[in-house]
Amino acid sequence: MPLEVEYLWRKVKTDHDGLVPCVVQDLRSRAVLMVAWVSKEALRSSLETGWATFWSRSRATLWEKGKTSGNRQRLIEVRLDCDGDTLLYRVEPEGPACHMGHDSCFFLRRVGEGWRLEPEQLLGTEANEAPALAALQHLVEADEVASKGDPAHPARDLFAGGVPTQAAAVLERAEALHAALINGRKDAVREEAIDLVYALAVALRTRKVGLADVLGRLIEQGSIPPEAPKA
Repeated sequence: MPLEVEYLWRKVKTDHDGLVPCVVQDLRSRAVLMVAWVSKEALRSSLETGWATFWSRSRATLWEKGKTSGNRQRLIEVRLDCDGDTLLYRVEPEGPACHMGHDSCFFLRRVGEGWRLEPEQLLGTEANEAPALAALQHLVEADEVASKGDPAHPARDLFAGGVPTQAAAVLERAEALHAALINGRKDAVREEAIDLVYALAVALRTRKVGLADVLGRLIEQGSIPPEAPKA
């Protein structure tokens, strides 16, 4: 990790205080949540802990977003802009980003000659599935670690086999779900869906594709009606 931080920070153009602005984006909705400042120490802490951490200029100290309020931001990806003078944190938020309780700090919109309060509702009822999505991600991460030290772990072969094994598992379980859907038994559909979703989550992790990113792209693209099967 220290080498990674050193490598990244050499590419960053900081201001006279050794800070760089950081845009924070919701990985799922693509909404801009906030802008803060990052120091080298803040970047290191963010990468080590997995939680978005910044430098508070007013308090002159490191600031892990939401550590006190609980409105934390799980760091999924760090990006650097083309000029090297702005960072992008792509996160999975666990609460509002704004200290005023709004999901995004950018809740004022210019209208005519004034400003209109227009909060973006990113964490409403449609986002209630986000905790379940994060829980699945954490389950897969924990199983990957556990399977390496436990020969009897039920998912050991799935993780150890890599992409070929995982791709085969996705296909096999998709076929099993297809059969259950045709059969019409709700309990069988649920169980086969569980197996398929888990295998898919493992395969996506191996390919470094985030579940939230997949859903975010789906939401971004909008509804795409499937082509009806030809008779």
